[in-house]
Amino acid sequence: MQLATRLITSLGTLVTETPQKTSLDMHLSSELLADARLKMAYEQMMAIAPFAYERYQAEYYLRHLRSYLEACSDGGTQAALVDLNSPDISYFTDVDPAKRNAFITDMGELVNDPELSKLANSVKLAVLELNGGLGSSMGIDPALNQSKANGIRFDATSDKATFNLSVMGAKMMHTTKLAATLGTVDFIPANSTITELGWQDFLKEKDLAALPGSHSSHATNRDFLSDRGISIHQSIIQQAFPRLDPQTNELVRSENPSNALAPGGHGQFLYHLYFSGKLNELAKAGTQILVMANADSINATPNPVIAARMLRDDIMGALISTDRTPLDAKGGIFVIKNGKLDIVEMGSVAKGQQEMFTQIGLRKGDSAQPFNTNTIYINIPLLMKHLNDLAESENDEAVHALLMPETIPNKKPSGIQLEGAISSTVLKLPAVRLFNVPEATRSSEFTPLKTPIDVVYYLDSDAYRYNNNDHQLDRIRDGAEAAFSLKGWDGWKNIALTRNAFGHPSFKDLDTLKIMGEIHAPGAIWRGRVEIINDGNGACDLTQIEAIQIDGRLTLDNVRIVRNVDGKISVDKI
Repeated sequence: MQLATRLITSLGTLVTETPQKTSLDMHLSSELLADARLKMAYEQMMAIAPFAYERYQAEYYLRHLRSYLEACSDGGTQAALVDLNSPDISYFTDVDPAKRNAFITDMGELVNDPELSKLANSVKLAVLELNGGLGSSMGIDPALNQSKANGIRFDATSDKATFNLSVMGAKMMHTTKLAATLGTVDFIPANSTITELGWQDFLKEKDLAALPGSHSSHATNRDFLSDRGISIHQSIIQQAFPRLDPQTNELVRSENPSNALAPGGHGQFLYHLYFSGKLNELAKAGTQILVMANADSINATPNPVIAARMLRDDIMGALISTDRTPLDAKGGIFVIKNGKLDIVEMGSVAKGQQEMFTQIGLRKGDSAQPFNTNTIYINIPLLMKHLNDLAESENDEAVHALLMPETIPNKKPSGIQLEGAISSTVLKLPAVRLFNVPEATRSSEFTPLKTPIDVVYYLDSDAYRYNNNDHQLDRIRDGAEAAFSLKGWDGWKNIALTRNAFGHPSFKDLDTLKIMGEIHAPGAIWRGRVEIINDGNGACDLTQIEAIQIDGRLTLDNVRIVRNVDGKISVDKI
């Protein structure tokens, strides 16, 4: 079945609660209907989409559209960008300890608090796995309907036996461990309309029950998890919304929904959870803490002591941060803006300041700069009370405004996608806190798979080892994480080709690796600083270079290798 057809089929299947397209008055608030541009856009989006939007979904998109159009009318979207030199912004690179402690709790403080471990045993928790990433930018075939979480698999060893597991499978196995240490654990998949198909396939598989020590080889994954106390909810769908024509700011029209629509990003989830009634449902069931985390990060899992701290100290919202490293140069950083905790993303910075953005926290003399891992904790009873009080003291519009993330116009070749980051919503909550993990232990909360080399580093190399007891990645290497710069070959954007190039390498002693062009180096040992420049045709086969063979093993130890256009190779120590 073609991708476009499957998209239409899946979209139509997943929105069965609103099969009929209803009138404008039934869908939108009077405030939005009063804007002729938004009313027209609503009529167009209902005509473009092969399904009917829920009211809260339509309002979410139109509020983003209103924000974007207002920015354009005020002198273009550049007017809405962050000025990194603004006196209103303070960076954690140079704030005093007292001011830092007003916003940040170090993870070590929680680990050393025995009261939290005891309190965690009674916490009722739900985890929302952000599973919308298709992985197409990493070479995963979109036609397979897989996310990175269930499309990326790896080999793990237990009792000298090797078994194959998906990232999602590892996270679900860890969730079974959590169920034994918390009061209750509910699992809420947060999928796109396409990854939902892969998630349903995952539930029907039997690979979890086949793992060593599972003792139930005939159970589907759904049955296996249910038997271990994991309550699996119906999926929350990351809805697709119309793209905008960058020349006219009008909705893109196309007979093919996959050209006209694009997933709206994870910024929609808290808004959707509330206005769909899902948060209220969780609150009525007694669920206390909601954790949102990226499904493709194995170690991004609920931390019981953080959940306990949220309850004990009446913290409404919190985010997990880690000290920024060169690996994080393009990700969001936390700042203090007008006396409140805020976040700055690369996409919200003017091009002329983007180089400056990548250096904050990494310059000589800078103190640690908190970096956003996109793991979020919400105290459900406190949030529900706050929203109810806000509606009573002000109005419903104040609730909408609080739960709407900042609008990010993501410019793509097929049109502008109006998106928002969930962190920008959480940061609007009162007295929100960061729980910060230092660089040395960041992998306990953060093992991101953003590029194919991340997959090789975390899952295939000896820098990390999969722990079959708690189903997490244990860090083996010492010091800072290795830094990679791989360019000059399309294969570096493809998981399968990148994995073939490296095999199962030794990265535990690698500091930096810079490669220009294609290479072939299966199972090599990489140490210190390594640079490879391949200006010749095809792959540079490192296995044929005698100078880097040590005791029968391909070993690259502080070395620079250059292969020129004629195929001549030089090897020099760095």
